[in-house]
Amino acid sequence: MIFDPNTRNWHIEKTMIKVDATPFAKGGLRMAYHMLDLDLVDRENVTYVLKVSIDPDEDVDVYHRDVEMQLFAKGIAEQFNYYNPPKKVGFVGAWLLKLVKRGGQVCAVERFISGPYRKHNNNYGFVNEDERNTPQAFSHFSYEVCKHQLLVCDIQGVADLYTDPQIHTTAGEDKGDRPFGKGNLGQKGIDQFLKSHRCNAICRYLKLPPINPRFEEIGTVPVDNTVMQKEIERINIRVFEVGGRLAMGGLAPEGHAPTPRASKSEHLPLLSNKKQTTKITITAEESGSNCECCLVM
Repeated sequence: MIFDPNTRNWHIEKTMIKVDATPFAKGGLRMAYHMLDLDLVDRENVTYVLKVSIDPDEDVDVYHRDVEMQLFAKGIAEQFNYYNPPKKVGFVGAWLLKLVKRGGQVCAVERFISGPYRKHNNNYGFVNEDERNTPQAFSHFSYEVCKHQLLVCDIQGVADLYTDPQIHTTAGEDKGDRPFGKGNLGQKGIDQFLKSHRCNAICRYLKLPPINPRFEEIGTVPVDNTVMQKEIERINIRVFEVGGRLAMGGLAPEGHAPTPRASKSEHLPLLSNKKQTTKITITAEESGSNCECCLVM
């Protein structure tokens, strides 16, 4: 399933994949396999990561939440990059696969990023001892630009291309909802970040309200200091409910538009409160022992 941030809908395509027989990594919740998309292998030499839950009974909605959360974080990263920080950040694209020949098993897929993988912070205030300015400033930026309703954390990846973020939000807390899964600790998680965060040179460049400022200039330091606080304040991102779905609305600074933009309604997807199911019947022949016909979800 491919999630469209503009329409907040999922689209289905058919493809053929080849997956390694053994995982190259195993975490606490999922196993990771190298994967090739055989429909694209002649046009681009790209390796993907297929993530399969260790728990065979995991709710499919968990996969939907993870993909939507990653694309939501990607949208905030585009807002961050609009202000020309010394190092731009990004999140890899993510989508879902439904394996037709394996009883409709659903798994997550994203592009494989090579290089030294690092975790910069987590969802409960941890900060890597080799504290980098850019990922910490990005988390702080997400908190301010979303008017203290939301924080993107658990920043990890290769260089400043990230994956598997966690989002804390206070939206839905009054109703007992947890829109970003078990890792969403709401205000408690946000408070833990605020306790451990130390504002750095990039936070100051962005004119973010200071939190435990770090006065020594270490790490990446901007060479320009032109961002105006009034511009950041004009990005009026807020979290609200639209048609039974949590959504984010936002406006770029007047006269400017980060690219790509959101839909005409200026809503970026957060997460469906209800499961989305799509009934589809398809048949295909296997092309090999480890090749699989699947639906890109």
